[in-house]
Amino acid sequence: MENNNIKMVILVLSCDKYKYAWDDFFNLRDKFWSDCPYPWYVVTESEDYVRAGASVIKCGKERNWTGRFKFAAEKIHAEYVAVFLEDFFIEEVIKQDIVGRLLQLMDEHNVSMINVGDVFKWITQQPNRQYFDEEKNLIIIPKHLRYGISASLSIWRTSFLLDYLGNNDCSAWDFEMNGCKMANSEEGLPGLLLCDLRQPLHPSRVPVIVQGKLYPPCIRHFKKRGYTIDVSRYNVMTFKDKWRYNLKHYSAKIPYVKKPLKWIAKHILGYKFFSDSIKE
Repeated sequence: MENNNIKMVILVLSCDKYKYAWDDFFNLRDKFWSDCPYPWYVVTESEDYVRAGASVIKCGKERNWTGRFKFAAEKIHAEYVAVFLEDFFIEEVIKQDIVGRLLQLMDEHNVSMINVGDVFKWITQQPNRQYFDEEKNLIIIPKHLRYGISASLSIWRTSFLLDYLGNNDCSAWDFEMNGCKMANSEEGLPGLLLCDLRQPLHPSRVPVIVQGKLYPPCIRHFKKRGYTIDVSRYNVMTFKDKWRYNLKHYSAKIPYVKKPLKWIAKHILGYKFFSDSIKE
C-alpha cells in the first residue's frame, strides 16, 4: 500500500461487529470535515466497506486490537497517522488549517504524539499544567501521568507508534493499562507528548457506544447539530443500562462519595474499574 508524499493517513480502528456504526461515522466526517486532504482507512478483521473517501485494511480475525493497529500502521507508509475509534463521531466543523499547523509543529519539534481529543479528560483536567506554546493551546503530557497515552483520538509519529506498540497483541483496555504501567515506571512515558486543549478533531463530548449499545443522549446531541443517527442499526441502551452507566461515570467525579459509590458499582452492580487493573 503506497502513499508516496502523503503527510498523514487517518485510521478508524474498529472491528467487524461494529460495522453498523461506520455509515454514521463517515456521514459526520463528510458533514464536518469536507475538505480533509488525507486518506482514510477503516481497520477491521474481514468485512468489506464501500464508501467514497475511505478504504479498508483487513487484518484477519487472529489479531487483537493492538495487533490490528500495528498491522495497519505498517502498511500506510506515511510520516504521521491520526487515529479515530468508530464511535468517535465528529460533532463540529474541523478547521484544516489548524491540523496542518499541528503537523508542521510535529516536524519542527520532533513531537512523538499529540492528543487531539481527550475524551475522558484525564489530561486536560490535570492540575499545574505545563504549557508548550505561548498561545496556551498545547500542554506537555507529563512522563508519569496515568492515561497520558490512551486510545483517545491522537496524531502519532508513525515510527514512534510502531516502537510503542512493539510486538504486543492485546485489547484496547490492555493498551491503556500498559501505558499507565509505563507512566508508573522510573523512566515514565517516552518521547515528547502533547495535548491540544482545543481538541481540534472534535470527537463527540457525549458517549456514543457504551458496552456495545447506543447511549441515548447522543441521539439528541447530534440532532441539535443537524444530523439524525439511524437508530435502527443499533442496540439502544435501556433506561436501566443508562442508569448503571451514569452511576459509574459520575461517581468517579464526586470526591466525597467516590469510594462508597465505587464500592456499590463494583460489589453490587458487578462493574470492573480500570484503575483496579493497574494495581494488579
